[in-house]
Amino acid sequence: MALLSAADIASVQDFKYVDVDMPQWGGTVRLRNLTADALDEYNRSLFTQQGDNFVPNAVRRRLKLVSYCFCDEQGKIDAKSNIEALANRDGTDIDTLYEAAATLNKLTQASREEIAKNSEATPGSATVTA
Repeated sequence: MALLSAADIASVQDFKYVDVDMPQWGGTVRLRNLTADALDEYNRSLFTQQGDNFVPNAVRRRLKLVSYCFCDEQGKIDAKSNIEALANRDGTDIDTLYEAAATLNKLTQASREEIAKNSEATPGSATVTA
């Protein structure tokens, strides 16, 4: 197997997609896995700094993940617009999309607990990753 350079890796199209049928909305929603940077940003958004500690911040947790993954046919994501468009939708529908996005990004319950545990173990650390 060849040794890869950073340029080799950067040229690979490695996005994964899942299409979720949403008949109640009249169609299908496409979700894309997160880039490493977006995954870190999402994980950071799950915590709020209070003094030297980071505490869990579950506000809009499901909506954030769905917004970060919701993409158009070309795979483009506009998380800020997505979150506003989805904010007032049925919560159970968002749950359906959240579970698909969490699975796509390997964000299992165990990995979520690990994120929380790691954030508690490293006070003052601003980066929490899965």
